[in-house]
Amino acid sequence: MSLEEIQSIDNKILNKIAHYVEAGTDKELALYIGVPISTMKKLRAGDAVSSWSQRFQMAESCGLLGSEISITQISEDELAKDIERIITPGVYAKRNFDALLCELLLNTPSLKMNKVFLGLISHDKLIKVQQELEVLSIADRCEMISSLGRLNKRYWGIDQEDVWKFASSSRLLYEHLSNQNNLQSNQDSKNTDLLDGFKRVCQIKTDTELASILELTKQGIRQLRNRKAAIPLKSRVLMKIELQGLKKDKKQWSINRIDSVIHSSESLISTLDA
Repeated sequence: MSLEEIQSIDNKILNKIAHYVEAGTDKELALYIGVPISTMKKLRAGDAVSSWSQRFQMAESCGLLGSEISITQISEDELAKDIERIITPGVYAKRNFDALLCELLLNTPSLKMNKVFLGLISHDKLIKVQQELEVLSIADRCEMISSLGRLNKRYWGIDQEDVWKFASSSRLLYEHLSNQNNLQSNQDSKNTDLLDGFKRVCQIKTDTELASILELTKQGIRQLRNRKAAIPLKSRVLMKIELQGLKKDKKQWSINRIDSVIHSSESLISTLDA
């Protein structure tokens, strides 16, 4: 199919959707579908062809993907909630909090590159515990608490009367430090938090494997982690499907069925005509 034919079909689909939803202007249509008006203008002028994400938005806006599929279910916040539902409560209780605690310390930007912190606590020890090759003792957790307090007492410090409580439990210390970390984080860290949470529950070991599952490149993952891009819609759809598999949802999405709908221009047009 030529570029001109694809552009003509895009316009035909947009016209059908506009009629279907009674959108009087392209601005109203863009708002309904959920694409920027600048994108709508490019599609109308033939300066661009619809992407997978835009076709998904077109089909979803008219209910052509089925009532169980909604774009609101693949927002970053909803995916984060899906991850939380998976790890709590049953699975959460079985997690290795020694490993999680060390992973948190190793992956916190303000700590992992801090030579002072790494000089106060054994970096090799953190890695071995994270890999579940060793466990933490009360003395290890005391060293962590002391080191963090010396590094930044206002941020990481624990009150003297609470030291024994947190030194006695990796779970309590992990939850406390994780909450402190969340208080300091902002929207910029959302990508990394979501990607790491997804990796954890899906037992994905490397960013290379993550990139393959989300149909991205390693460079694409780096850009997401460096806050240079938003997580693409299709990648969020693929995340949703993986998480549904873990939850054993009865109404699980199928990427093959979604692809068949949005790639079939004739099907989209005929369904809108019905």
